[in-house]
Amino acid sequence: MNFDIAVRQVPYFGEPEAGDGYMVYQNEDDLLVVIIDALGHGPNAADLARAMERFLNEKANFDLTWLMQSLHEHFMGSLGAAVTMLHLDCRKNQFSGVGIGNNLLRKVNHSAQSFHAQPGVVGEMIPTLRQFQGTFQPEDWFILTTDGIRENLDLHEADMPWTQSSALRIASYYMDHFSKHHDDATVIVVRCHHERNH
Repeated sequence: MNFDIAVRQVPYFGEPEAGDGYMVYQNEDDLLVVIIDALGHGPNAADLARAMERFLNEKANFDLTWLMQSLHEHFMGSLGAAVTMLHLDCRKNQFSGVGIGNNLLRKVNHSAQSFHAQPGVVGEMIPTLRQFQGTFQPEDWFILTTDGIRENLDLHEADMPWTQSSALRIASYYMDHFSKHHDDATVIVVRCHHERNH
């Protein structure tokens, strides 16, 4: 199983490094994608984002509730962050996710479905975690964004042939057309790619 995945990230204007982060972990037909938005911007936020990336790479697994709770407990007392996790099971065409803070996940094809995160701050205070889950078609795209990407956007604004596009093209379009100039911005685009026998 292959995945078509792309990440675009731009730091806050004038900063050398983004206070956003991400992690991608694949195990055969399963994929874990995590997007991180450390509070604020600048070196302190960037340091926290990198530390969270390292922790997630060490602890990576598909038990999202455990992983989010572990991340929260490990970074208690830090600046805190918004974090969204997505698990794709491409053999069963099923997905699950959990999010805390102001990141956003969309499932997009001819129409769009948004999955908003729960209120809270990872590393400060989080509620009882509630996972969302569902099924998807092979041509569906999953798009994860931090709040440096406009939330209230009409995807009809994107003149995008979704079924024939690539993850990199979609990620670049989002960054070029929907990013804010006064914040770190990250977009992750992913789709399961089923290999076909010729």
